[in-house]
Amino acid sequence: MSQTLFWYVFRDLLRIFFLAAGTLAGIMSFGGLLRPLTEHGLDAGQVGKMLTFFTPAMTTYSFPVAALFATSMVYGRLGADNELTACRATGISYLSLTMPALVLGLLVAIVSLVSLCFIVPRFTLKVEQVVYSNLAQLIENKIARNHELEFDTFNVFAQSAEVLPPDAHQPGEQRVKLIAPIIINYSQVDDPEDPTRKLKVPATYMMGSQADIILRPMGPFVQFSAVVENGTRFMRELNGSSQVGTAVAEFAPVKINSPIREDTKFMTIEELKNLYNAPENSQRLIDEVHRLICDEQRLTYLTGMMTALNKQGEFQFEAPDGELYVLHRSNQPAGTNRDNVLVLQSAGAPDERQVKLERRTRDGDSVVQLAREIRVNIEPEFLQPDVLAADKTLKDNPRLVITLEGYDVQTRDPVNDRQSVSLRQWQREINLPMPADLSAMRAHRIEHFRDNKYPWSSSTQRDALQKDEHRVLSKITGEIHGRAALSVSCLTLVMIGCGLGMMFRSGNFLSAFAVSFIPAMLCIALVVTGQQVCARATGSIAMGLSFIWAGNVIVAILTGIFLVKLQRQ
Repeated sequence: MSQTLFWYVFRDLLRIFFLAAGTLAGIMSFGGLLRPLTEHGLDAGQVGKMLTFFTPAMTTYSFPVAALFATSMVYGRLGADNELTACRATGISYLSLTMPALVLGLLVAIVSLVSLCFIVPRFTLKVEQVVYSNLAQLIENKIARNHELEFDTFNVFAQSAEVLPPDAHQPGEQRVKLIAPIIINYSQVDDPEDPTRKLKVPATYMMGSQADIILRPMGPFVQFSAVVENGTRFMRELNGSSQVGTAVAEFAPVKINSPIREDTKFMTIEELKNLYNAPENSQRLIDEVHRLICDEQRLTYLTGMMTALNKQGEFQFEAPDGELYVLHRSNQPAGTNRDNVLVLQSAGAPDERQVKLERRTRDGDSVVQLAREIRVNIEPEFLQPDVLAADKTLKDNPRLVITLEGYDVQTRDPVNDRQSVSLRQWQREINLPMPADLSAMRAHRIEHFRDNKYPWSSSTQRDALQKDEHRVLSKITGEIHGRAALSVSCLTLVMIGCGLGMMFRSGNFLSAFAVSFIPAMLCIALVVTGQQVCARATGSIAMGLSFIWAGNVIVAILTGIFLVKLQRQ
């Protein structure tokens, strides 16, 4: 094929390709606005930003269809004008004539892959940020439509809502006024039919004439608080409690997840790779793994304390203020209850106090407390990983909170040999630096907790953790293969466009569109289907990957059939 003929065909391909890609990108960008406009409501500024951020993504998604349309259009016109016949008369084969289309397909596939891996995720995330940038407006629209806001631990109902002007002294803060609000707090209880599930049960109700909702962005979270006028608060189950009414009632600030959820479509290829290698950093798993780490720290410390008490009869620890606490058990061994709380009980009669807690100060003074029973609860500081990353002091100096609860306690001062009046219940909280061995557990990864050798996890916990990890990895795999398949489809669709254009020999737009519609939709639909199958996979992801690549395989086979048939003519 001569250079002149190559550039003659290639220029036509580029012209039609850019025209089709621009047209499709514009249509798809406006189509992408429909859902945010109808569901959330957008102002003119948000619409302009979204159109700007939609353009790179929609242009990339239009590449396969535009490339197929361009080749079927150009090669159809060459056939309709008998230019293909002239080329064949001079000895140029059909395969040689596909060279411009092959080059176009390779270029478009490379550009598409680079864009899908690095550019499209960034702009897609920006679109999401624009949609949820005005949370106050979003709340107003939801209340106007459904009269309800639903969160993990509470729900808000209201008759109507109105966005309030921002406070100049609180940058970034957003406010919404609710009319006739009702705020319901929920508690989680075990499902009697399925112990692995939690049920949401209403616990407290708060209602009033109106309320000011205050929203403060806090990194990956949003702080939600409310001030209710003429508020009334009451419990679902009274149990001796009473209804409380005040002129102004406050709903305590609650951290809620940002509406912008973690999604693989927002991640570049490098971020997907890092998350695949460390799935415990996923929002789906990070809290679960962090809680398992805290459980391991707590149970390890409790086990060591219980062993020391049962072997040596005492256990001591020093508080940061220099006070030394020495805990002595009775003749009865120490043990843990079902809530993993260490329990020390007296071995004698019910009124005997044989469990002893001795507190020694820096000055050498000491106070002894005798109790019928002492319970010890250990709680490592549960801090979100993003908080730890932002505050180096907290990261380098983790804390351990020990809560001592004594029952039927009598305090004795050995120096003055005096005994105080007995207390029915006594509680003290001690904040200690976390031991080095417990602090090192924060580096444990998800494999550590999936291992059957991990002593404190049940088979139910391991199965749930493995299932969540599998879903995260499946979604990442589906996203990576989906991007690759969409890029490869640019090449396969270009080649089948050549064959269809040459065979049908029609150069009008309607025929080219009809010819290009079916294979393009086949590839795109199968890629999207495969990604959804991977995202919801509970077993092998092979089925999802087979869907993702099936479209390209089918189109490649049809292309080979068409080109062989043309070559034999």
